[in-house]
Amino acid sequence: MTDSSSITNPIKKSNKRKNRVMGKGDEMCEPILKCCQNSILPTFISCVSIGAYISGAIFFVPTAFPIDSNSSNTTFFLHIFNQLFGLIEITLLLTNYFKCMKTPPGEVEPNWQENFNEEELKLILKLDPQKNGDPKYCAKTGLTIPPRAHFSSVQKKLILRMDHYCVWVNNVVGLRNHKFFYLFLFYLVIAMGHFFILSILTGIQMSRDIQQLNVITFLLLIIFNVFLLPMSCMVTMFFGWNTYLICSNQTSIENYQLSDKRNRAKLKKLNKEHLKYLNFYQLSIFENMKQFLGQTLWKWPFPIEDNFGTDGYKYKTILPYENIIEMQKETFSHILPEERKEENKHRHGSHYHRSRKGFESDEESDEDDYSSSDELV
Repeated sequence: MTDSSSITNPIKKSNKRKNRVMGKGDEMCEPILKCCQNSILPTFISCVSIGAYISGAIFFVPTAFPIDSNSSNTTFFLHIFNQLFGLIEITLLLTNYFKCMKTPPGEVEPNWQENFNEEELKLILKLDPQKNGDPKYCAKTGLTIPPRAHFSSVQKKLILRMDHYCVWVNNVVGLRNHKFFYLFLFYLVIAMGHFFILSILTGIQMSRDIQQLNVITFLLLIIFNVFLLPMSCMVTMFFGWNTYLICSNQTSIENYQLSDKRNRAKLKKLNKEHLKYLNFYQLSIFENMKQFLGQTLWKWPFPIEDNFGTDGYKYKTILPYENIIEMQKETFSHILPEERKEENKHRHGSHYHRSRKGFESDEESDEDDYSSSDELV
C-alpha cells in the first residue's frame, strides 16, 4: 500500500528532456509555426466560412428562391428562412470556434490532492494506476496524475480529461473547452449540409433557364462544391466519431487505451461481466452527454460555459470505485495482487524513490502501453 504522505506530497524529479536545448533549425521554424497556428489557420477558416455564407446569401438563395411579383408565399418564406438560418449558423460556428481556441482546456492544479481526504484520494488514484499498481506520476511536471488527465507535449501541462491537441484551433481539447470543439463540428456539419442543399436547388433552378445563366453564380457553385464536397465528407465522419465518443463517455486517448484493455481481457478469457465494465465511465447516453455538454439542457446548443458535473478529478462511474478497483485487480496484469505488490516494492523500492534512470525508463515503458501524451492522437 502506498504511503499517504507520498501520495499527497510526491517528490518532484528534474527532467533533462524538459530543458533540452533547441537547435537553430527549430528556433527558426518555431515563430513561423506559431504565426501559422495563431493567425493563418484562424484567418483561413474564417474567410472560407464567411465567403461561403456571403455566396449563399447573395447568389444561391436568391437563385433557388427568387422573389418577384409572381413569387408565392412559400417561396418568400423559404427565401427569408434560408437567409436567417445561414446567418445564425455562421454566427454559432465561428463563435464556438474562437471559444474553443481561447478557452483553457483545464490544467491539473499542483495541490489538487488537498481537496480530498485520505480515503477518497486513495480510491481516486487506484482507479487508473500504473503497471505496478502505484499512482500515475508525471516526471515532466512533478505531479501525481488524476484519472483521465494526460500530459500535453505542446502545452507542457497536465490537462484534465484531455482528448487531443487540435492544430486548427491551436489548443488542447480538454474538460473546459470540449463542448465548444464539439459544437464547432456540429455547426460546421450543419452549415455544409445547408450549403450543399442550396447548391442542388440552385443548380436545378439554373438548369430551367440556361439563357439567363448567371456566370458568377455558376462559377461559385463549381468552386465551392469541388472544395467542400470532399471536405464535408471528412468533417462529417470526424463529427460522427466524436459523437460516438461523447455518447460512450470516452476521449480519443481513452478509446485507444480501451482497445488494449479489451485485448488483454480477451486473452485472459474473462467473462462478459468484466468486459461490460471495461469503460467504467460509461453511464446512460443522456448522462454521458451531460458530462461533455453541460448539466443544463437548454445551454447545450449555445457557446455558453456550464457545469459538467465534475471537478475534473472525480468522475461518476457505472459502479462504485471500490468495485471497479477489485475488478481491475483480476482483469489486468498491470494491477498486481496485494502480495505481489508488497514483494515488488520490497525488491525494487518505492515508486517515488527510484533512481532517475530507472524512473525514466519506467516512464517510457508506461507511455508505450498507456500513453499520457497527446502525440498519439
